Amino acid sequence: MTDSAFDDLIDRGAAAHHQNRFEEALASYQKALELRPGDSEAISLSGLALTHLGRIDEARPELEQAVRQEPDQTGFRLNLVECLERAGEFELASQQIDIALRQNPGCAGRLAQARVSRSDWRALELLARIWTNVIPGDAAAWHCLAQATYEQGRIRQSVQAYQEVLDLSGRSAANLVAFGRICLHALEYERASEVLDEAERQDPDHVEALAAKGLLLIYRGMFDEALQYCRRCLELDPGYVPAYTQLSKLSKGHLSRKEQEVLESVSDDASIAAENRILATFALAHSKHADGDIDAAFDCYAVANAMQVEQSRMEGISYDASLAEARTDRLIERFADTKKGDAVLTGATPIFVVGMPRSGTTLIESALGAHSEVTACGERTLMPYLLDAYLTQSDNKTVTGDQLQAMAQSYLDEGPSRKGFITDKNPLNFESVGLILRMFPHAIIIHAKRDPAETGMSIFRHEFSKFWRFAHQLEDIGHYYGLYARLMSHWQRLFGDRLITVQYEEFAANFPQAVRDLVARCGLPWQDACEHFQQEASAIATFSAVQAREQVLLRSGVADAYEKQLAPLRNSLPLEAERDTAQSSPI
Repeated sequence: MTDSAFDDLIDRGAAAHHQNRFEEALASYQKALELRPGDSEAISLSGLALTHLGRIDEARPELEQAVRQEPDQTGFRLNLVECLERAGEFELASQQIDIALRQNPGCAGRLAQARVSRSDWRALELLARIWTNVIPGDAAAWHCLAQATYEQGRIRQSVQAYQEVLDLSGRSAANLVAFGRICLHALEYERASEVLDEAERQDPDHVEALAAKGLLLIYRGMFDEALQYCRRCLELDPGYVPAYTQLSKLSKGHLSRKEQEVLESVSDDASIAAENRILATFALAHSKHADGDIDAAFDCYAVANAMQVEQSRMEGISYDASLAEARTDRLIERFADTKKGDAVLTGATPIFVVGMPRSGTTLIESALGAHSEVTACGERTLMPYLLDAYLTQSDNKTVTGDQLQAMAQSYLDEGPSRKGFITDKNPLNFESVGLILRMFPHAIIIHAKRDPAETGMSIFRHEFSKFWRFAHQLEDIGHYYGLYARLMSHWQRLFGDRLITVQYEEFAANFPQAVRDLVARCGLPWQDACEHFQQEASAIATFSAVQAREQVLLRSGVADAYEKQLAPLRNSLPLEAERDTAQSSPI
């Protein structure tokens, strides 16, 4: 009877646990322990429930006890690993992972899946490095390493890891396409072109290969050829949504009625993957906007963003206003003085173009990137990870000059190996201004500003991924804009002489003179190519690549067109966001 009751409590606890009812699960496990004190399984499950409740200090002794009692049980060891990782004890977690993989190599897949599901890329990298050491011939291990380093912004390391995947699992069309996309992000366009050409030769009807080639052609400004690849994709698979996304950009939203009907069908079909339904609904919204049907366009934009919010919620991702405010407070507190670094580094001088998304960062980078001394690197994703690492380190101790120099060198190592200047137009680097100036005392920081309503509506109308938590509801966009304005005001007070402020409306309206002024402020000699950057052959790696190749015009008035729908955005903007957030004279 006791054994039956014990098993029943364990089963009930596990069922609750799988449904994230952690308190209920813990209660069941603890009742099981009353029936069978010292049972390793019940102890380990109780520790895991405590871990998931965030009660790490209580969880760890129980999980360690279970491993001591039954060291050959890999599952108990993996539960301990999760607790150690959440506690930030990555060195101890590494030791336990190494033992677990040697005990049971098959557990690596379970570990990897759990880390991917919660987007814990640091933990995935930790696992992958041990996995590739224990089983160097396992392509899945290298694939995990490629994904983990890619998601953390270390794209060149991702390229190296995925090369191992190709060597181990073969140069199939699917593998080549995946590798080609990583090469695109690494700005290795020639290599990407060679790889994608090889994929197309292997399988001329591989729609993902054709779509990837189409994207590369868009980046290179070869729009007619890109359009041909889009059409080939849709002839082979009329429901292939990524091709419609590219087609929408190439046609500036103008789609045929038949194409709109396909998108409507995909948008309404709950059996289709959420990611594709979201992309289809955005493409449909763009076509309604191009047709001048503003009400219908807004409805589609609202549906697409609502889908993204729901999909993100199911994955545990959401915008938390209080957490965002606390992060801003933390940044202002952590960078409260004008202290700058004294690092001596060789290599390129970084130019950071920061601000809100959709504020003109692509235009600024495109103009500067046409200069012979500047290499445009697009939206690099490494700096936000360096900022998070810095904040974590500085919670417990002062970050040394050597550590800052190592971080700066790691950033440069991920860029092109050349002197001169390199750009990074990840707009969210506005959070990192204080760290940037400690890492790179001579960095150039350009603050791109734009009317808040135009900025907010443009964000709402574009396909931002789930990781841009604030980008999917107008009230969240307005709230986040207020935090951005507050933080930029802080940087302006500290480093006003170091910030170059570019007001988009003035920059675009007076582009020939404004771009000359900007180039001079960056300390560069004037080159006519900066004014006529659209004619340059260099790639523009952004989803604004089509627009960036057009004549520079002031693009405004969209907010006015959607004025009756903008109340949630305007009501959430703080009053000061409507005023200048910088005191220096804009370009």
